[in-house]
Amino acid sequence: MVQLLSTLHDANGKVNVDHFSDDVVELTEFEKEQIKAK
Repeated sequence: MVQLLSTLHDANGKVNVDHFSDDVVELTEFEKEQIKAK
């Protein structure tokens, strides 16, 4: 199980599951600034 779970991300932390983030909306510059301000 651990070996299987270790294949879900590459060495850079990118998700290796096809279409995993297809519906994710990129943050706007304003949203990024708000996150940095916290």
